[in-house]
Amino acid sequence: MANRNEEVNKIKNEDSQVPSTSVEKVLIKKQAKRKLLWKEIGTLIKKKKLSFVCFIFLSILILIAIFAPIIIPYPDDINGGSQLEKKFQPPNMEHLFGTDERGRDLFSRVIYGTRIAFQVGLISLSLSAALGFFFGAGVLYFGNRVSETIKRICEIFQKFPALSFLFSIGIATLVGASMKSAIIAISVSWWPWYTIPILKQIDSLKERGLVEATHSLDGSAWIIIFKRIVSSNNMALFLSRVLIDMGTIILMVAALGFMGLGAQPPELEWGLLMNIGREFLFTCWWYVTFPGIFTIMTVLAFGITGKGLKEHAILKTR
Repeated sequence: MANRNEEVNKIKNEDSQVPSTSVEKVLIKKQAKRKLLWKEIGTLIKKKKLSFVCFIFLSILILIAIFAPIIIPYPDDINGGSQLEKKFQPPNMEHLFGTDERGRDLFSRVIYGTRIAFQVGLISLSLSAALGFFFGAGVLYFGNRVSETIKRICEIFQKFPALSFLFSIGIATLVGASMKSAIIAISVSWWPWYTIPILKQIDSLKERGLVEATHSLDGSAWIIIFKRIVSSNNMALFLSRVLIDMGTIILMVAALGFMGLGAQPPELEWGLLMNIGREFLFTCWWYVTFPGIFTIMTVLAFGITGKGLKEHAILKTR
């Protein structure tokens, strides 16, 4: 009887230890994944030093965009104030980027323009991605004619990338010059770049017969497509696409503003500042220079960071 009780207690002890060992295994796996992640990050930094520097620069820009209303030295100059006695001052200790035709501090206005650039870029990018995913779904669920039309449009944009910019100019001209029209124009002209990756995934799945299989089982092909897109490597490629597109969209917004088709006074946008400043280019070089430098550096930082991430993701697949 005593031996039997000992055996029962032994079994109970073993059962009680099973969860703890399983938890330990999970913790060990998580720690291993973290170590691997940090190792990959370290390798990426060593191999892509320029991309890492650009990533740090983007992080600083994001903080500037978030805290712009707090860090700008002259908040009144954002809301349209004027000090005519200080107009057209060159860069100095009081006004780092000089002043404009109304004596407003250009440093404050350019810094606040970072916030506008990121906001407009994110909104345009989100709308473009939403439209892209919608039309990507259309290939599966709409009729053959609609699906073929979507595919042909994507092929045209893929062969002639400049069409996106030209198309956005046409839409902005028709809708009218404003920040909203710039967002609409870019969103409507940029969606094919988010439909194309989905079309590639659908074609890949169709070759393997998985799309038809999911429909026949009353499932959704989007479950498989979504899982493939959010896989670690595809997600890295998707993020690289987003980063590169963010820079391109910020450049397009600035270009529309510079041509007078985007933001309008009193809005603060880098392209608009350059558009106004070009009238004083030979007398006040700083008016155009500093918004231009911020635009170029931001676009390059997004592009280089995205390209570095893309190259790293491609190397992982080899």
